Amino acid sequence: MHLGGAGPQDWMDEQDQEMRFAESFLEASTTIAPLLGLIGTVIGLSRLLSAMGPQLLLPPGGTFSGFGDLLISTAMGLVVSLVAMVTLHLNHGLRQWQQSIWRRDLHRRVTL
Repeated sequence: MHLGGAGPQDWMDEQDQEMRFAESFLEASTTIAPLLGLIGTVIGLSRLLSAMGPQLLLPPGGTFSGFGDLLISTAMGLVVSLVAMVTLHLNHGLRQWQQSIWRRDLHRRVTL
């Protein structure tokens, strides 16, 4: 392990910062993605209700098939959020694991 001019703790802190690189993006994604999905669903529902008219009637020959597609944006937002959250937690766990290895190795070098 090359420490350069810095002490071991400084080196570990620097490595930890590098491992946190995308965490703020992932944290934001877990919140923003479902909200964008809900916005898409609300816009789709608004268009549907507008097409149904003031009495909320289906156009002649119209069916409810395909109206479930309105929820696709919400589902996709939730999927993106889930993937971002899992990735964030995996990164956090791997970072802690790596730090424990560094601490153990550093402790061994100091006690030798």
